[in-house]
Amino acid sequence: AVGACANAAAPRPAEDPKALVDKGTALFEQGKLDEAEHALQRAADLGNPDAWGTLAYVGVYRGDEAAMWKAFDRSNDLIGKNRDLSRAWMLFALGKLDEALALETAEVETTRKDVDAQDWFKAPMLEGGLLIELGRYRDAIAPLELSLQRVPEAGLAEHPYFRTVPVALLAWARAGARDAAADGAAGTF
Repeated sequence: AVGACANAAAPRPAEDPKALVDKGTALFEQGKLDEAEHALQRAADLGNPDAWGTLAYVGVYRGDEAAMWKAFDRSNDLIGKNRDLSRAWMLFALGKLDEALALETAEVETTRKDVDAQDWFKAPMLEGGLLIELGRYRDAIAPLELSLQRVPEAGLAEHPYFRTVPVALLAWARAGARDAAADGAAGTF
């Protein structure tokens, strides 16, 4: 459970909270959840707010939704990200696609004025990705096109990730919509 190292000893001079986050993240990516959680919790105990975000994903992978939300809330309290948009990503990670889509769709309308440029660009990308996951390919096309339109405006045109991900999702949505039409389906449920 998240917090297992909460009673650990006081910081040792040689411990670097950022290095612990890097170590914990690497261990998490290797599937070593116990070791990752220990390093990340130690980093969090030493005051590194970035540790909490990865601890939230440790909770997702363990199936411990309570621990995930606790770490997620702590991360948002310390870092100040857009709670609703981030919450949609966490719901998506938990496989709660309908809840994530409903939350994200409501957020799209206020995103531009309420969050930074990257989140303003990511909101319709998330919506499109969620619609693809729900098999609603045709419905996914418009938000993904909107996301692509926002890339230059958000100052992200030179960043390969922010250009290729919505392009790939858009290609997937268009292919799914074509396949659904070819099968005689409407492409939405």
